[in-house]
Amino acid sequence: METLKYIIKRLLLAVIILLGVSVIIYGLARMMPNDYVDQKYATLVSQGTMKQSDVDRIKELYGLNMPDAYLTITVNGIEGYEGQTFTLNAKQNTYEDEVKFGAKKYMSWYADGSTAIYSGKNNMSIILEIENDDDKVGSFILGKVYMRGAVPPKYDEDGNEIKEDDSFIQLDTEIVPEVTGTFTLEETEGMPHDQIRQIVVKLDDKYGGKVTTLGMRFHLATSGDKAKAILKGYFEWLGNMLKGDLGMSFKYS
Repeated sequence: METLKYIIKRLLLAVIILLGVSVIIYGLARMMPNDYVDQKYATLVSQGTMKQSDVDRIKELYGLNMPDAYLTITVNGIEGYEGQTFTLNAKQNTYEDEVKFGAKKYMSWYADGSTAIYSGKNNMSIILEIENDDDKVGSFILGKVYMRGAVPPKYDEDGNEIKEDDSFIQLDTEIVPEVTGTFTLEETEGMPHDQIRQIVVKLDDKYGGKVTTLGMRFHLATSGDKAKAILKGYFEWLGNMLKGDLGMSFKYS
């Protein structure tokens, strides 16, 4: 009996030690000045092959995402979704350098260059999409996300087969539209350049063709938001580990 108690005691102690070590290693990884995922995709982002929001989503899948700021859409006038909010991670320096004090157009910023996916509750998302920076009208989709994970790519943008040592992770998203239409930005004469524009949506005819204005807000992430992201990342990793899922390897796909 004493031997059994000793074995149980040592096993419990081992579990506590492993948890403690995992917390320390995770904490050190989050405090590193250079982020592995950012470094790996830096070239693709600079070339325009990937967007920073894509990289942030990959970091989120690995439990390493750290919010800097948010763009938030509040739905008005769309039946069944009244008052719901949808958010997209944003960057403070992007807003200040390219929008507030720069020349980049809000249209492109809201759509993250071309296409942005704003996340809501119950797997709902809003997609804002434009074809290029000069567009005045973009497409609006409100729908349900049935898959939003990652897959290893087989070929790069030039059609060359990717070797294991050079593998990247690509996002794999499937969204089924529930409401569609077009969107523009609410612009008034003399509107200050640094004032956040609201989104005007015209629903497609099959949804009544209604025109409604959605609320748009930009706000910096608080220390609480960042602490929440760290805790969420750790416990999601821990939960997946207990299920035998250690995530997708960059090296072995």
